[in-house]
Amino acid sequence: MDTKKLQVEVLDKPVGILTPGEPPKYVFTYLPDTPASHFVSLTMPVRAESYVWNEGLHPAFQMNLPEGYQKELLRQKLGRLMPVDDFGLLALTGNRGIGRVTMRPYGQEVSKTADVAIADILARPDSRQALLNVLPDLLLANVSGVMPKLAGTATESLPPGQDKRLTAVTSDWILKTGRQDTPGIAINEHLCMNLAREIGLPVPETSLSNDGEVFAIRRFDRDQDGSRLGLEDFCSLMGMPPHEKYDATMEGIAKHLYIWCAEAERIPSAKRLIDMLVLNVVVHNADAHAKNYAVLYSDQNDATLAPVFDVVTVAAYPEYSQSPFALSVGGRKTWNLRKELDRFCVERLNLATSTVSDSLEKIAAGMQKVVPRIEHFALKYPSFREAGKRMLRFWDTGLHTMTGKNATFVKVDFRAPKLSKEKPKQKRRKSKRRKNPEKMN
Repeated sequence: MDTKKLQVEVLDKPVGILTPGEPPKYVFTYLPDTPASHFVSLTMPVRAESYVWNEGLHPAFQMNLPEGYQKELLRQKLGRLMPVDDFGLLALTGNRGIGRVTMRPYGQEVSKTADVAIADILARPDSRQALLNVLPDLLLANVSGVMPKLAGTATESLPPGQDKRLTAVTSDWILKTGRQDTPGIAINEHLCMNLAREIGLPVPETSLSNDGEVFAIRRFDRDQDGSRLGLEDFCSLMGMPPHEKYDATMEGIAKHLYIWCAEAERIPSAKRLIDMLVLNVVVHNADAHAKNYAVLYSDQNDATLAPVFDVVTVAAYPEYSQSPFALSVGGRKTWNLRKELDRFCVERLNLATSTVSDSLEKIAAGMQKVVPRIEHFALKYPSFREAGKRMLRFWDTGLHTMTGKNATFVKVDFRAPKLSKEKPKQKRRKSKRRKNPEKMN
């Protein structure tokens, strides 16, 4: 086994070798006789010449690197035993990425990866902690054969300043929970995905744990027969490293959508892109960056915009309430994007001038159904109550900012009568009289 080079596989068949070159270069070379259908990226068709990337790992391989808490956890447990750089992280976690590409140290035998009982976690009264407990096993599933031993036990502490959400990928599902400073974020995402489904966007099967702490979404990089599909986010397709995901523009995404989507899928994908974009603006999803839009395919001839994922009203949490929209449109990062979006549709996507209005009409109708559910969940789960109230406020603001005062769409009632009837907490007055210590015995 050679840990200095990785065997890259597509649909479980070896297709090439990834090796470090002179820092910071990396080199990927296809194996002889690799079929053209087994490309590792739409941007990297099969060829004899090696692909050399001069700025670290190729973006297509960076796409599935662990980030935030997951990355920190691996460094804590393995940092003393091996270099936990990007190449090392791929060696450890490359067998469990999203999409059809997997990788492992050259010569390492295929090992069974750990999995979890999804139904058990979702039914637990402490689902968040249950997920945190199994997360190390999922992350370290490929360590066998690479490391002589593991160091320490699972940590339950979350490093400050890391992800708002914590994600675990299993064979069929993706499980998400939040940090303690983003209470109710699983319910938040559950409701936003409800809205996406109501407006007709493709949304995978989803579920929420009984205690409201864990959100589950079925993996959509699987075909109906269970075979793996290719999935590439727009950071990968635009040749950008993940840390530049907020530097992309919607114009860049539109350009590459037309480059990489199959010809028959371009207009349908463009229309869905507008629905996703308008939805993210209206619900104040300040985290809708370039990695949250992707292309899904079995081959080049059916590449299409992937189903919607990672839609959350991030502004519902005070720390992010003043954040701008994640990606610029027409050179602006703001929530008042109506004029820019109208021009974007016509000039960048070749769509009708009414496209944004059509999206807003669908969103207003969808909100009419989903808004009452926000109140329901806010009353059912006390940890979500304040975030739920702010979601209502931001959805109201977002819809009215985009539609204007004279909109003829269905009117959405954002009032929450049962929540508004709650008695405000009264501040306890401190007594000016000093307590007699003798009377306290």
